[in-house]
Amino acid sequence: VLKPSLMLYPPGDPSLPKTIFNSEVVFEVKLSSNDDPFEDKPISTLIKSSEEDIDTLGQLSPYTVTQFDLQFRVHAFSILVIKNYARIIYWDRAGSVVTEMLPLTERYLAEFMWRYTL
Repeated sequence: VLKPSLMLYPPGDPSLPKTIFNSEVVFEVKLSSNDDPFEDKPISTLIKSSEEDIDTLGQLSPYTVTQFDLQFRVHAFSILVIKNYARIIYWDRAGSVVTEMLPLTERYLAEFMWRYTL
């Protein structure tokens, strides 16, 4: 059973089931910085390899695969919130693009959500 921390749904019929089938954007919230699977420093790889990192990535990927399987999409967005930071992840069928860590005290995430809902 897939259980993201939060899901954003499109406006419309409030009687529709609140499942990943109807979701627009999936949020995963982590309280430990050890759960961030991505590396911002210029090193040889973007993805870290600790057990916690792999677990988080193992949560995020199935959410998007399920969205692609259940909805007719060419791309999707996920938001990974880790303590006081967020990462916006753009997914398409070829892979993903991840932002650097965005401080929640800045307007980056709010502006993304505002633009997404236009």
